[in-house]
Amino acid sequence: CIFSGNRATSYGGGLYNETNAAATLINCTLAGNAARYGGGGIDTHEGSLILTDCILWDNIDDSGTGQSAQVYAPWEMSVVFNYNCIAGWTGQPGGVGNIASDPRFVDPGRWTDPGTPQNTSDDIWVEGDYHLKTEGWRWDASGGRWTYDDVTSRCIDAGNPAAPMEEELLTVPADPTGEWGRNIRINMGAYGGTQEASIGPVNGAFLADITNDKVVNMADLAFFAAHWLQTDCRSPIRCGGADFLRNGRVGLDDFGALANDWLNRPLRSGPVAHWKFDGNYLEAVGDYNGFAIGDPLFVTGYFARVGSGALRLDGFDDRVQITGYKGIGGGSSRTVCAWIKTTDTEGEIISWGANAIPGGRWIFVTESDGFLRLEVGGGAIVGSTFVCDDQWHHVAAVLENDGSPNVNEIKLYVDGAMDDPTSAGDREINTVTDPSVSPDVKIGLYGDGQRFFGGLIDEVRIYDRPLTAEEIATLVP
Repeated sequence: CIFSGNRATSYGGGLYNETNAAATLINCTLAGNAARYGGGGIDTHEGSLILTDCILWDNIDDSGTGQSAQVYAPWEMSVVFNYNCIAGWTGQPGGVGNIASDPRFVDPGRWTDPGTPQNTSDDIWVEGDYHLKTEGWRWDASGGRWTYDDVTSRCIDAGNPAAPMEEELLTVPADPTGEWGRNIRINMGAYGGTQEASIGPVNGAFLADITNDKVVNMADLAFFAAHWLQTDCRSPIRCGGADFLRNGRVGLDDFGALANDWLNRPLRSGPVAHWKFDGNYLEAVGDYNGFAIGDPLFVTGYFARVGSGALRLDGFDDRVQITGYKGIGGGSSRTVCAWIKTTDTEGEIISWGANAIPGGRWIFVTESDGFLRLEVGGGAIVGSTFVCDDQWHHVAAVLENDGSPNVNEIKLYVDGAMDDPTSAGDREINTVTDPSVSPDVKIGLYGDGQRFFGGLIDEVRIYDRPLTAEEIATLVP
């Protein structure tokens, strides 16, 4: 089901769930809906709500475009959210497999103004194409053929692992052996379970990745163990997704599937955002283009580290803001990395998050002794390698979600080698990406702070998975 381009003068732009009503939505896309008050996508008003394998994106209400604008559900009500993609996802009210990554729709719907900007009531809705982009195979509805893209939606192969794939194709006629794309589990969104479901690249996801963080590890094992030997896995919750073999029970055959995927990572999973700074602020993967604040300068040739250019920030007021992009949220696995050349101690390299809760920030910075420092709000980890020597250094910070991610578990790297910490705090990580409170991702500064980065910066990348030491090393030619 698709709910798009709807407007409400009060609550629930896409769906209003009345008092004592019980709504269950499976494989639905709610996008581009608006409400004057609560729940641009869904407002569940004293009713119960089950959301499974759904996408809620670009809905808006008077609070903005955060989680409550996608789905407003007072947490004391009966709500169950599992395996959904929800903009601004905060981690509440819990559940498993929920993410907040751009679904990469082929062509999102939009409102167009017929020439009366002061009057929004006569705006015209242009319906979009909500198929999901993929480097594997995607159905081109306009051309009636299978095609592919240069990015892959995180919502592909990210639905409940225990849900039957229904009519989803395992491969496509043009690639019968699945050399370029192979289907392993149901997709999120309206086309999940249908013959038009996008197919991800080979080894782009894993069946046993219950937590949807692109690695099968202790966090997945913990969820699996909580459902061990359960039967009757036919409900929308489906034993938490632990019934990998989809035979209605959780047993040794499912444990075998988890063991087969253990510690695997996608073979074709590039950054979710990548700024090359080769003479512009364009983002090389998708649509997260930046714009300059202050007066940054591009350098070329000899002065650049990788490619044809790099960016010089003056350390006084220069920074780059990534409008509309809030970064990786909650305790989700991630990697951030960049090339830097600086003498500036206490210069913020890249940052996002908010102070709304302890552990709600993510700030990669050089600290007063010239070492790397990763701050999360109420806790930090500090490296031991001096990087403020006016030489080029590749720097990286890696978080792997083990079920209880903590700042003292972050791994720092300098020039491809592990950077042993000199100190590490004790703070659970729960990065805030709710658009109503979280600033946009910035390069060269956090929020409206004063620790401006001064020096050269190049090849800034964000991954939504933990890179291995070997992968980090490949980024240091």
